Amino acid sequence: STMLYYVPIRGVRLRNVPFLKIFIISINWAVATVLLPIYSSDYIHQRMPVYFLMFERFLFIFAITIPFDIRDLDHDQANNLKTIPRVMGVQNALILSGFVLFVYLVISFQNYGSGYVLLSRLIVSSIVLLLLPLAQKDRSGYFYTGLLDGTMVLQGIFLWVLS
Repeated sequence: STMLYYVPIRGVRLRNVPFLKIFIISINWAVATVLLPIYSSDYIHQRMPVYFLMFERFLFIFAITIPFDIRDLDHDQANNLKTIPRVMGVQNALILSGFVLFVYLVISFQNYGSGYVLLSRLIVSSIVLLLLPLAQKDRSGYFYTGLLDGTMVLQGIFLWVLS
């Protein structure tokens, strides 16, 4: 699907379809971090259907991707690409990101109960919530690729430490 993002289909690039970029990113990461590992290990998740896990991952990636669209505001405006921050405004986009994180935590609670998995997700989501107000279009790339993307790795670290 990543290649289809750039290649024109009947003269239209998926990249130019309003709001599609964040969904493609979120779906790709959900597939890469949930679906592929489960299927490649011949492990069938017994506790819950895989689609719950994928939806949970989708929501987290969606929430941390909104700040990337804030970073890219000038580029997206120059290319007339409609993104959540361009249409809703930066503040409303950040509020949406926080709301999506809340839904992610509710689903995590539904999936895992109140154990160490939820605690690890709660800690990382709290870190993301602290980072969200710092998202600005002129912020260093290290903030985005290091800190925000790094929260995906932090999830695994906290899960390992708390288990």
